[in-house]
Amino acid sequence: MMKREHNRGTLPRLFWWRNSTGLEIDLIAEHAEKPQPVEIKAGATINRGYFTGIERWLELAGNRATQPPVIYGGDETGERRGVQYRSWRDLART
Repeated sequence: MMKREHNRGTLPRLFWWRNSTGLEIDLIAEHAEKPQPVEIKAGATINRGYFTGIERWLELAGNRATQPPVIYGGDETGERRGVQYRSWRDLART
């Protein structure tokens, strides 16, 4: 993501988040309009735990955040509990 922002000629503003109970977001890309949380998982099978940090972050951020994706090591793209999940292979197409 950092390389993509540099190639677009923009200064990347990338962060991460962790709360006091250990929930975290792997990447928060700050855009002019709203921050976008991104959860990144190596596993090839979607499981409930992939969405826990994003769900909590969205509760706190409310409507100040854009739609978050979960990027994972599997092949499918879809949506679960209002959060989109995407295969890492899809990233090359965006």
